[in-house]
Amino acid sequence: MSEKDLIVKENGYLTVQNFNADSGLMEEMDGLTTTFDKVKIPSGGGLMFEVTGENGEPEPVKTIEGVILYHHAVNSFYKEKYTGGSNPPDCGSYDGKTGEGDPGGDCSKCPYGILHETLKSILSKANISSDEMLVENTSVYAGYQFDVTMSYLEGILEILKALENWKIEELVDGTVVIGSNGYSGFVRNSSYVFQRNKDIFTRSIVRDDQEAYRKVCVHTGDFSIKVYREVETYTGWNLQTNKTLYVNVPDGTSLSDAQNYAEQIASNLQYVGKIESFTGPFRPQIIIGDEAVIIGENGTTSLGQITEITHRFGKNGFYTDFTVDSGGRLGKGRLSDYIARLTRDKTSSNRLYE
Repeated sequence: MSEKDLIVKENGYLTVQNFNADSGLMEEMDGLTTTFDKVKIPSGGGLMFEVTGENGEPEPVKTIEGVILYHHAVNSFYKEKYTGGSNPPDCGSYDGKTGEGDPGGDCSKCPYGILHETLKSILSKANISSDEMLVENTSVYAGYQFDVTMSYLEGILEILKALENWKIEELVDGTVVIGSNGYSGFVRNSSYVFQRNKDIFTRSIVRDDQEAYRKVCVHTGDFSIKVYREVETYTGWNLQTNKTLYVNVPDGTSLSDAQNYAEQIASNLQYVGKIESFTGPFRPQIIIGDEAVIIGENGTTSLGQITEITHRFGKNGFYTDFTVDSGGRLGKGRLSDYIARLTRDKTSSNRLYE
């Protein structure tokens, strides 16, 4: 047997296992001399790190100090439950982007990928670093395949259709947050509670049925999956009998997911179309996004979300004008923005399941 016959080609994790970081960096830094301390991370419940001492022997230490220069996700997949040992995974991705093995390929399209990791991967590809994003964990597994012309944001909005009441927002400090309405990463709005005959001077109501619907239909591109749900509206409104909001979901979406999504949209579209404007005493604590709650003779009623605020100062006193959208609710945003996201033109996408 020749020496050539003994050569084994190593890929993925096996290559990393035998990779010498010092020699690799020295090739990149030709002409410079540098070394790095090696640290062994504790495993199996251990509490001590191992570092190389001056005599070259490993020494246990409780804490280490250093500067993290670079890090990235490392993905691995085992078909059977991992029981320990040095056996490599069925599919591994040292760079967190491309898997080698079974199934292999683009990690963002992996049918075994958990959705919050897929969202993080898309944000990373959009040049958003890990300290500039907050993504809520989820137990939902699915992979996605998008059209090459679809933007990162459009892809994320498509994925969020599989997660009930999830949204994406950018905070004032630039942090991108993805999660459910109750996720702690979002800035929490409060409720402004006021009394009908005490805390307001004037009140006007405008009704507009432009964003009111009788039904909602969630469907795939070829309508192989289609789910209709009735929407509750104000009595006496002269809406067209079959005025329907059609919402396209990725091909491959299951019937149960489409049903859940249709229920969610129908709930969000209930009793919309009433815009109320108020004038009352100066209230500097009110901010846009707060929920307006009024106390009247019949108890407490949520009117919707505050969308506009104006503070006025003059000879006659200090006043606050604010507008309430009945289609908005605390943590959900304005209904007009919600419908715009649902109905905007999108390129095709496919959801991949196990």
